[in-house]
Amino acid sequence: MNILLIGHEGGLNGASMSLLNITGELEKDPDNRIFVLTGFADGPFREALKAHRVTVLTAPMRSLYEQKRSWLYQARKLSGYILLGMPKNYRAARAAAALVREHKIDVIHSNSSVLAVGVLAAKMTGVPHVMHIREFRDLDFNLAPVFPEKWLAGWRNRHTKAYLCVSKAVADHNGYLSPEKKRVVYNGIGLENYFTREERPGGEPVRFLIAGRVSPAKGQDEAVRAASLLIERGIEGFHLSIAGSGELSAPVPERAKEHVSLLGFIRDMPAVRRTMDVELVCSRAEAFGRITAEAMMGGMPVIGSDTGGTPELIREGETGFLYSYGDAEALADKMAYFIAHPEEIRAMGRKAQAYALSHFTIERCAGEIMDIYREVAADE
Repeated sequence: MNILLIGHEGGLNGASMSLLNITGELEKDPDNRIFVLTGFADGPFREALKAHRVTVLTAPMRSLYEQKRSWLYQARKLSGYILLGMPKNYRAARAAAALVREHKIDVIHSNSSVLAVGVLAAKMTGVPHVMHIREFRDLDFNLAPVFPEKWLAGWRNRHTKAYLCVSKAVADHNGYLSPEKKRVVYNGIGLENYFTREERPGGEPVRFLIAGRVSPAKGQDEAVRAASLLIERGIEGFHLSIAGSGELSAPVPERAKEHVSLLGFIRDMPAVRRTMDVELVCSRAEAFGRITAEAMMGGMPVIGSDTGGTPELIREGETGFLYSYGDAEALADKMAYFIAHPEEIRAMGRKAQAYALSHFTIERCAGEIMDIYREVAADE
């Protein structure tokens, strides 16, 4: 099968990492020919593609979404999109359509719902188009569409055969999309995140980790507040590590400094997780929760906020715990449980790893995507 993948990121963020993982699986089949269209001529994503058996093309493109601000800001962005973004996307779509015709592409796959190019190329060529819905857009990234959401969804529905939603929560949130075209396909995680763990030595502090870009939406400040509350309760047998680029909204309180470490950007997260016990996912709204799945694959129980796709990944009391988002007291309670019951860390971690191996492997994910490719191609 000849497949055109369209990416929207220049860096190695969650969506681009998922696209690389899918590419790695699809190219294992010698009958598959993979083409990747990206808007960036260089950068980490483009560099990472060099390790794959793919043909890469570049065509600058513009997102259909902008940061949600005042109505005047949105009006300016709409004007800018019509004058500059729309012509740019049409040029990129024409380049994609030429590639589709030349190489007899069977399926066009847009890697994000912010993209227009795949839809336009499908309209120009009649080739089946599938779109990955990897984000809530408004809840997680505070994005608003340049055109009304209902109109955009109607346009997508006319030229898209299937929507690959990374969680049931994402599928439900995108209410304007055709229900019969939605497929829930959980992201796949590479086995580089898998390793076996030794039993914890008794008496050591419980090591909590929160990973990801440091921002209010990811909840690192909430984790620090929970750590401070534990200290106020007289609980000190723990340490919290924060891995990710960016700065906290407020400094770590003096009383918590010896219990909190800022690690900065980490390239090798599996190596860090080998030294940790429990992962925290305190996000406002994770569409899927790649970090949750990676931690589980590494044998770590997860304490996650009860928002977005996170409740679909954690089995309460078996592979970790959920807490009410925004409630630092509730988060501290869950952390205190593991501090008081360290034997549960490995027990839950083993169950988390088994669950991840049965639900979140890249082999399973890519297999489901290939089935959808065949389904939409057979309809033509």
